Amino acid sequence: MDKLNRRAELFFQKHCKHRNVLVAYSGGVDSLVLLQLAKNYLHGNITAIHINHGVQDQAALWETHCRKVTDALEIPLITEHAGFAALPDTDPENTLREARHALYSRHMGSDDILLTAHHQDDQAETVLLQLLRGAGPRGLSAMPAIKKFGNGWHGRPLLFATRAEIHEYAVMHQLVWMEDPSNTDTRFTRNWLRHEILPQLENRLKNTTVVLARVADNCAASENLLDEFLSAEVLACRGLTPATLSVTKLLERPETLQAGILRAWLKAAPPRKKLQQIQKDMLHAGEDRAPHAFIGDWEMRRYRDDLYFMQRLLPHDATQIIPWDAKTPLEISGAGILQPFEFSETFVSCADPVTVRFRIGGEILYDPKRGQHQCLKKIFQQKGIPPWQRDRMPLIYKGEKLAGLGQVTNGCERSLW
Repeated sequence: MDKLNRRAELFFQKHCKHRNVLVAYSGGVDSLVLLQLAKNYLHGNITAIHINHGVQDQAALWETHCRKVTDALEIPLITEHAGFAALPDTDPENTLREARHALYSRHMGSDDILLTAHHQDDQAETVLLQLLRGAGPRGLSAMPAIKKFGNGWHGRPLLFATRAEIHEYAVMHQLVWMEDPSNTDTRFTRNWLRHEILPQLENRLKNTTVVLARVADNCAASENLLDEFLSAEVLACRGLTPATLSVTKLLERPETLQAGILRAWLKAAPPRKKLQQIQKDMLHAGEDRAPHAFIGDWEMRRYRDDLYFMQRLLPHDATQIIPWDAKTPLEISGAGILQPFEFSETFVSCADPVTVRFRIGGEILYDPKRGQHQCLKKIFQQKGIPPWQRDRMPLIYKGEKLAGLGQVTNGCERSLW
């Protein structure tokens, strides 16, 4: 028990001391021990939260029990009710977890920390689950002790402790908890591993739980090293345009390294086939092509030697004419926010109204540096403006005369550096 107290206290001192703490409390033994330890060592700024999914027949009794326990501990309790409706071909465990996380984040401010009672046995089960799903080192890293969660953090102070150690602590301190009958339902893969597979492995090999937790630690260490290496490679492959990658530089790397760089750049892990298709279509397309690929709500595009990654473009009406006072920022749907800028004396003195329009073809703009008129299409080509941005580029008109090009911010390209 000294080990459990000592290591939990170290976690609280390091990660929770100056933060608001939200403890996920189900009413079971693990979360009760976590709540009790937090009460012992944090002495304030603690709130418990109980999510009632309504899945169990005794869900209301669980909520009442949680209220009695937190009242006795003098810890505020938030209760949330979340309906459960798993879609066909979805994992109900994942559905429940996602619902809980959405509710947790609703009650967290900037830099707050959510604490959950995952322990070493949970870690071992997660490693096995990920292994059976064909996960690589990132998946086998399983659950970290601390990670970013929304605007705050998600901590697991008991990740070092076994289920048996936590149960022993609860018995020794005469804590009262409730048993969740769903934890014995082996129709759930995690419960099947917990009650049927892991006990056999422990009987045969001994210390299986400890070894599997060590696998998670080793994979996490390898992933951290890989992340550092790939971050450097992303920087080395920067394109000419900010927040892009250079196709030429990517093609100088082996295909496996290309895939790693793309994953690090995307900050996501598309399915292997999708990534292979992206490498084929985006990196090996001819210079006269303009390939693009969709990845969820995002899309990747190529222009010349640069790869762009952005939110999916919204529909845009290029025929609209928007009045503008030329003094205040103007939000343009699908384009961004047009910022005001200094106009010439001639421009300001002219009484004609200012409007914002968009390219429909054939526009001519006077270039004072060259002292001549130029086709807008040629200007875009010279400036390297990607085709999908050209129709969304705000054109500033004074009366019926094209007077200049607008500058927009908060565009859809993601800034990476």
